[in-house]
Amino acid sequence: MRAIGLAGLLLLVLAGCGKDTIPVVACPDLTQGCRFSIADQAVQAEAKGPISTFRPFDLTIRTAPAAQMTVQFSMLGMEMGPGRYRLQQSSPGIWVGKIMLPVCIQGRRDWQMLVDMDGKQVLVPFSSS
Repeated sequence: MRAIGLAGLLLLVLAGCGKDTIPVVACPDLTQGCRFSIADQAVQAEAKGPISTFRPFDLTIRTAPAAQMTVQFSMLGMEMGPGRYRLQQSSPGIWVGKIMLPVCIQGRRDWQMLVDMDGKQVLVPFSSS
């Protein structure tokens, strides 16, 4: 019985090895701006003003020209509902959107923003106030 359990666990691990993982980039303070890359393209993301729940904030992403830019917000291990925004291009390489985070009833503030640029993604952890 134990051998079957270990074999099952090994199969799960091996099945996960072939999948692409989404890169995670550091962003100590999204309001101060963060620089990272997506598929070798330099990207700068910045939130204007304090980031808190139920109070919209402006998000700007600057990068090389792209066809589409979306961001999706969640918490690690917690489903937060549909928090996906399609950013609007204000000028070539500059994407903007007004974002509003939902309230976490547990009072957590550890968010992650999934940035998707033409199907290429990075995960940006950050904290709200």
